[in-house]
Amino acid sequence: MGATVTRKDPKSGQNREYYKADSGKLYNDYTSARASQIENVMGVKPNYIDANKDPSFVRAVAPLISKEWGNAPYANPISNTIAVDSQPGSMPYREAHEAGHLSNEQAGLPKLLGVSGRAVTGISDQLGNPAPLELLGGGLTHAFDAREEDRAERLSAKYGPQLGGKPGMGPRFDDQGRSEYGDRLRADGAQRMAGAAKPLLDSINFVKDKVQRVRLGSMEPGIRDAVTNYRSLSQSAGSDITPELLKSSNNLDKLKDQYNKRGGDFDAFAGGIK
Repeated sequence: MGATVTRKDPKSGQNREYYKADSGKLYNDYTSARASQIENVMGVKPNYIDANKDPSFVRAVAPLISKEWGNAPYANPISNTIAVDSQPGSMPYREAHEAGHLSNEQAGLPKLLGVSGRAVTGISDQLGNPAPLELLGGGLTHAFDAREEDRAERLSAKYGPQLGGKPGMGPRFDDQGRSEYGDRLRADGAQRMAGAAKPLLDSINFVKDKVQRVRLGSMEPGIRDAVTNYRSLSQSAGSDITPELLKSSNNLDKLKDQYNKRGGDFDAFAGGIK
């Protein structure tokens, strides 16, 4: 696509290098030409910068928040910037993905909150993963970050080939239209929420077990007496079914039903009565 040419700068009057596209149009450099091509294809004109060389607020702050993704390529819809750590044009699907974050195509609330989950979890990691931040960050990652990455991946798959990407080499999706990237974020968000909720659930289950033990314990002396009485009546009656034995049996049935409804195992408890 195009070539570098030398032309006179109309402002300075000095010769300088320009990038001449196949269309014949001159650009300050290839990066400018690539940004123009992205605009023609996707309808958004990005401020295209080198993520590793060009200074930016995001690159200054993000690594402090998260070591995991703080140095990754990014898109900043506020400044209409995409920052890629490769030669412009060398990773068409990546460029289409980042430019997709700038686009309003298929956009919704996740576009505004598309990194909120990872920002919160990054701060959570710095603070030792307190449960409230883990729950919040995991929830935001699962609900918003993943959906925004799904959208960017859909636009990458749609426009990547027009930007020079090889067909069939773009993002992959499941039968519900969810991307592999989005699924990784959903899994990470779910894992963080589950990890944060476990101590709370363990505490709740501990209290429930204690309450259940008290409720069952209050019944057990009466069950022990009822079982002992039934056995005594059964031995006395022999093969006869006396009114007293029938009444005792019915009482045991009621106690069994109540004990099991409270979460106990009546047969196991009664079988252990000597």
